[in-house]
Amino acid sequence: MSDEAFSLHRDLLRITSALLLAPPTPALVEVLTDPELRAVVDATVGPGALPTLDGVTFSDGLRDEFFALLAVPGARYVAPFESVWCDTREVDGVRVAGLLHGPSAGSVARVYACHGYALTLREQPDHLGCELAFLATLAERAAAAEFAREHPGRFVARVAERVGSDREARFYPAVLSLAAALVARVGG
Repeated sequence: MSDEAFSLHRDLLRITSALLLAPPTPALVEVLTDPELRAVVDATVGPGALPTLDGVTFSDGLRDEFFALLAVPGARYVAPFESVWCDTREVDGVRVAGLLHGPSAGSVARVYACHGYALTLREQPDHLGCELAFLATLAERAAAAEFAREHPGRFVARVAERVGSDREARFYPAVLSLAAALVARVGG
């Protein structure tokens, strides 16, 4: 991967991270809906990494989509946490999956500390948006590849698939598809 492509991937990771941690802004929606960006992503990340977003514009509907899918537990909610997707632990003698604050959260927090990275948001360290934001800061490719494989690479594709199956979602399936493609590409 060229230096230019690696830099673009880091910028796209920052954008997807921002969209997973807070409601979309008009500027971020405009960036991702630009057909020229889609052509660049197809060439550098892979064909179809950013699905077509024809006709999608910033609206309150996109804010609602963010809250329904990624922020407020409800019928459509998809928990964007590594612990929820990857960890199990024993509760009252029964092995349970799908819980927050699992071993993955601690593992990610230790990686952040080793790199001198501090979360600036009040969010769990294993939130997918936090992991993508951290991944975007890693200038050394080997460290980025290792982190991508060991953390977001373990669950981002499943989150993308689940969000993509939501019949009402218009914008976030593309955001998660791009995030999954970026993680796979950086993880090598």
